[in-house]
Amino acid sequence: MTSSVLWSDTACFPPVPLSAPRARDFVSVRLTEHHLPQLQDAVRLVVSELVTNAIVHAGTPLTVTIEELASQVRVAVHDESPTAPCARTAHQDDTGGRGLAVIERFSSAWGVLPGTRSDKSVWASFAVPPLVPRSRRPRSRGGDD
Repeated sequence: MTSSVLWSDTACFPPVPLSAPRARDFVSVRLTEHHLPQLQDAVRLVVSELVTNAIVHAGTPLTVTIEELASQVRVAVHDESPTAPCARTAHQDDTGGRGLAVIERFSSAWGVLPGTRSDKSVWASFAVPPLVPRSRRPRSRGGDD
């Protein structure tokens, strides 16, 4: 079953360390624009991991896409390497090797889509909490209900 995309936006970044914070800012702005602040922390963290993995392991220009479907927000990072990410066991003193565990922990689901050439997209999805019904929302104190 395919869900309809409610909105989608894409940004391209070079394979440099500064792209990770710029990608975090990109998804933050989109989530704010679409009234989804409750997803900011998890999405920013996962996007940072996905972009860092693409920079370190693919070393190619990358594209970040964020989109909302009926009940989820999905982010994807596309790079020009066909090699799928591979989880490894990080030792206590290692400075890396925990990215996929972070993605697994903070997203609802994640996966890899092979491209049509020598490329791939690594995606993660996040459940969008249902809206609180109007009768359960707190009343404003201004008297304008």
